[in-house]
Amino acid sequence: MRPTSIASTRLAPLALVALLASTACSSSDAQAPPAEAVDAGASDGAADAAPARGTVEVFATLADSTEGLAFAGSPPRLYVGSGGAVLRLDSKGAAEKVADVPAPVGLAGRASGALVVCGLSEVEAGPGHAVLYEVDPVQATSRVLVGVADGPFKLTNYVAVAPDGALVWSDSGADKLYRANADGSGVALVTDAIRYPNGLAFSADGATLFVASWSTSKLYSLSRAADGSYGAPSVYFDGVSLVDGVVALASGTLVLVTTDAGLILLHPDKSRETLAPASAFNVPANGAFAPAGYGSGWLYVTQLLEPTIKRVWVGEAGVSLPGAAL
Repeated sequence: MRPTSIASTRLAPLALVALLASTACSSSDAQAPPAEAVDAGASDGAADAAPARGTVEVFATLADSTEGLAFAGSPPRLYVGSGGAVLRLDSKGAAEKVADVPAPVGLAGRASGALVVCGLSEVEAGPGHAVLYEVDPVQATSRVLVGVADGPFKLTNYVAVAPDGALVWSDSGADKLYRANADGSGVALVTDAIRYPNGLAFSADGATLFVASWSTSKLYSLSRAADGSYGAPSVYFDGVSLVDGVVALASGTLVLVTTDAGLILLHPDKSRETLAPASAFNVPANGAFAPAGYGSGWLYVTQLLEPTIKRVWVGEAGVSLPGAAL
């Protein structure tokens, strides 16, 4: 999902988000004062006592709200999309702009250290908007990989990088999932059988793609073959509503980032438990596991209605991402 300022076609869903946020959070309308950024790197020390599982901390406060985030590069750094740009955050939460990207939504890291950014593409999108961009953090530049003309697209949302470097992204407004080659060529429809596809995550072995259906209570899985093709979607789990982001752990457990129920752990045996309640967030959106230097074992989480990045102690390793060894 994305803030109302850049998603006029999502007024109905975002009205629901606002309503859910008002009931899930404190009855006070006043936003808590910004907290100091946490030194996430301190948690890598062997002598440090581990926090309780589900502990939530403020990591950084930005000027605008965020949605997509990803670790990338060597050494890995945290990147977020906010305010029409991609920002880089150091391990203390200090932010600097890397490159301008119109309406950034989902982010994913490449093995090269570059970022793939899913941009806003909808009926009212103005000049300069595209679907996928590549951002080079070293050169501080961005370029279009997939343009609006490569569609038609309706409301592009989240992007993931497959183990072979190919790209896959959701078009939530059109109920479609697309793929393309690493350079953005060969755009092809994967499926149109998932209602409001949103967050994406690959399993640890890269053989399964998980897709959240935000407007239903279903989480889907698609098999991924060695040639990069995908099988038909099947329901992996049914019973958690409004799932925005999906994050995979190396153990096979999934973290479901939900609009109204906080963060849910979905284990391989399909049992589930609450990792962090909705009251700890102001509408969480997506998550990314920290590599060394940012506090291994922490999950970093963006929020749609508050310009802070939070982190949640999980105490497990996430799936290794391209360019960000865990």
